[in-house]
Amino acid sequence: MFNSSIDLLQREWIFNKGNQSAPPDFGVCFSGGGNRSAAFAVGVLSALHEQDLLQKVDVISAVSGGSYALSWFLLQPFYHKASKSNPRDALPGVQEEMFDVDGPFQRYLADNAKPLGARGWKDLLLRVAISLPFDLVAFNALRAISLPLGSRAARIANMLNGWSSFRELYREGIQRTYQVFPAPEKRAPVNRTTVWDLGRGASDFLNLTALDVEPVRLPALSAFARSAGLPSFVFNATVVPPRPGKNVPLGHRVFEVGSMGFGSDSCGYLAWEDTENFGWEPGEPAEKGWFWSRSASPYATIRNFNIASAISGAAIDASPLAAPRRQWLLRLTNLGLAYLVPDPASRRHVVRLSDGGHSENLGLYPLIRRRCRNILVVDAEYDPSYGFGAYRRLRDAGIVLDIPDIERRVFRADRPVMEGTTEYGKLFYLKLSMDESLLGDQAEIVKRYAETHPDTFPQESTINQYFGPDRFRAYRALGHAITRTAGRDIGIEIGYSPTTDHAAT
Repeated sequence: MFNSSIDLLQREWIFNKGNQSAPPDFGVCFSGGGNRSAAFAVGVLSALHEQDLLQKVDVISAVSGGSYALSWFLLQPFYHKASKSNPRDALPGVQEEMFDVDGPFQRYLADNAKPLGARGWKDLLLRVAISLPFDLVAFNALRAISLPLGSRAARIANMLNGWSSFRELYREGIQRTYQVFPAPEKRAPVNRTTVWDLGRGASDFLNLTALDVEPVRLPALSAFARSAGLPSFVFNATVVPPRPGKNVPLGHRVFEVGSMGFGSDSCGYLAWEDTENFGWEPGEPAEKGWFWSRSASPYATIRNFNIASAISGAAIDASPLAAPRRQWLLRLTNLGLAYLVPDPASRRHVVRLSDGGHSENLGLYPLIRRRCRNILVVDAEYDPSYGFGAYRRLRDAGIVLDIPDIERRVFRADRPVMEGTTEYGKLFYLKLSMDESLLGDQAEIVKRYAETHPDTFPQESTINQYFGPDRFRAYRALGHAITRTAGRDIGIEIGYSPTTDHAAT
């Protein structure tokens, strides 16, 4: 176990720079906001790639919907590596295909950004109609039967209570959209997907690629990212502290799942190598019988990269951080999306993880902890009044930030990238907004959708996660267009000149 978060950070500095005394030069963070945030983030990544800035990113931090895009960005090159002997040489070509708006990767994303993995509204309603009675009736009946039978039966009931079909549908929806390798000439995945939920923490069997390989484990993805020259990464969740309260420090609530390990200030940090060889994990042959979870590794869930976005995006939660009535309702219906994972301090105990936005919805805090000298914040959370609530909550938590335009409340849509400072360097704050003067060659895509939703776009409610192709493309194009306006300034700060002249577009 790490003695402190400093050990974790120094390992990441070696990941980035080969020097444990060299903090990252350039970090990017993607906010929460479901599919809206994910589509916008894909557009940002596309523009950074176009300007040759993506290769300069040292670390990416993401929350909830932003983590969908991060998982997609990291997994596609990983899936592609089987046919390449040198991942670093292959990466530019793979990314060129990934960000081609007419290619299979982007077509698949636009066609499949649906909630719960549904193919349409009828399919969505059918899935909910099947899962709700199962969660509501079956598990309440199990609890009622087990309570008089003593502690052993109660423990079995609690284990099975993690078998939430609603959480499984949500996770499967993320996987089907953002974690598959699409067929070259089809708008559909070439993989098969089979999801099993194994009680305490929900370990999965998954077949997610054209080669039907085993689920991707975080240590393997981390090793690949370093060998291919990809950034280090952080998926952010919220841990329920041992003694939850209003004055709990932010570092005690933010739970990181990253390239070197996982944990929080409230429960410590654990390196991936310390979680090896504790039992069965997804992708390995399972024992026959009804008690597979007995031999499962307690770390099987937290080591599974394909689950990281679902943990970070577990927006519905019955934890003590939620209001009492909400806790009661979600526990009664068994519809909570939160996960139980081993406490880094002791695998015999578990901690409860919910959506990263329950503590910090920008993903900025981990980059400040890493002392990033330059940070691009991508804020695509729902903010129709442009009050910058996520930024202000960080300030209220004691984080040193200063963005003059936000402080003076003078935000303008024609200047959506604002500059400021952190304790350690420069901050570029990119806000989801729309001004036609900035759209350039993305204007037709954005306007086509905006004209049909004039009262809500681009601040459509996060509750509506059903994205048709036009909607996904509009947010993606908007993220691309806005990011181009910041490319040159960012390049100057990190000592690099982007190849694309955004002023010419």
